[in-house]
Amino acid sequence: MSRILIVADDLTGANDTGVRFAKCGAKVFTVLDKEHVNWEKAGDCDCITLSTDSRGLPPREAYERVHRAVRKFSGRETILYSKRIDSTLRGNLGAETDAMLDALADDRMAVVVPAFPEAGRTYVGGHLLVCGVPLFRTAAASDPQNPMTTASALKLYREQSSRKVWELSLEQMKEGAERIAQIIREQYAEGVRCLIFDGAQEVDLITAAEGIAASGIPFVAVDPGAFSAKIWEILNKEDIGEKRPREQKKILFVVGSVNPVAVRQVEQLASRQDVGRVLLDTEGLLESEKARKEETERAASEVMEVFRTKSVCALCTSGILPGSKIDLFQRGAQMGIRAEEVSRLLNQALGDTARRIVAARPDMGGMFACGGDVAVALCDALGAWGEYPLEEVIPLAVYGRLAGGAGDGLHMITKGGMVGDEETMVVCLEYLKKCLNGDKFEEN
Repeated sequence: MSRILIVADDLTGANDTGVRFAKCGAKVFTVLDKEHVNWEKAGDCDCITLSTDSRGLPPREAYERVHRAVRKFSGRETILYSKRIDSTLRGNLGAETDAMLDALADDRMAVVVPAFPEAGRTYVGGHLLVCGVPLFRTAAASDPQNPMTTASALKLYREQSSRKVWELSLEQMKEGAERIAQIIREQYAEGVRCLIFDGAQEVDLITAAEGIAASGIPFVAVDPGAFSAKIWEILNKEDIGEKRPREQKKILFVVGSVNPVAVRQVEQLASRQDVGRVLLDTEGLLESEKARKEETERAASEVMEVFRTKSVCALCTSGILPGSKIDLFQRGAQMGIRAEEVSRLLNQALGDTARRIVAARPDMGGMFACGGDVAVALCDALGAWGEYPLEEVIPLAVYGRLAGGAGDGLHMITKGGMVGDEETMVVCLEYLKKCLNGDKFEEN
């Protein structure tokens, strides 16, 4: 089992909280199918996050889902439990918090921190404010499933939870972590098992985290995600990213162009120690539909083997080899189709191969497409519905992020086949690596 368990009531909340731990260096796994978990992958993660899809359910059903999830995914190795709640207090807060405490059955305290300052959510004087506006005066008041008529987490928990609830004010928070730790111990001794914290700024989240850590009281973090990440940083001062290096993301270069410029660029790229090269046999791709399928499967498997030892692989057609370039017009005449259709079949095969690779490699981080037609075929094969262009790497080579489909969010550079000099693909590779390391842009 993992060291961190995050249980959310919807998938976006689960992912949003999980990515905060990923930024701390944790290896995070989001469970989508709770009945058929791939423990070979999940078991090696620092953090498991999952959604019970229970925000709009009746309280009893929401309780059962959370209770089952905690029993199934918690273990002796788990040192931090996080109940992710909505940043506007919608859903079954009390029932789901009770379920988590009941499932653990070790008399923990729920530490509730509704504030999420960076998202404009503050909790002051016992009221949640959204960008300074009381919750019940925002759009949350007219939510069709969970209309919010109060901004008080204390009121909601007293209505929904069986635990004794108490609230700690911002005035008390300014007394510092040691005093907070003392208050926590005192309230725990009084039977309080649900303690709600005010918070207006990030420093308040840090104070709350330091206080609960110093108190020594067993707890469950209940919040929209920011507090859970803070408490983890404090509990785990030896950064887990240092204990185990972050998994290196893979980068796939897809090259369909066979002009001399692209050929020299591939040769220069493949000369690096961290780069492997796999060729799709052009003749095999054009022999028949069955042969094309077999060849794309073979090439995808070969790329997988390359990724066992290298972080980068260039997938090309055999036309880049000396004397192997085919005449599209002549071959089209032999097949009874236009030259454009021959080119389309080859590009489609590159896209299909890439799709197989992306589907099998959750650690795929970046892609490069050489040739406009190749880029289109690649996006079509991945089911992308768009791309966010972000920056020009060099003139006519553009970096962006894919949107939609199997490659959603992938870093990608597209470049014309005749663009650049022999070092251009190497330059693009270094650029992608910086993006994957977070040196260029914040993660979207």
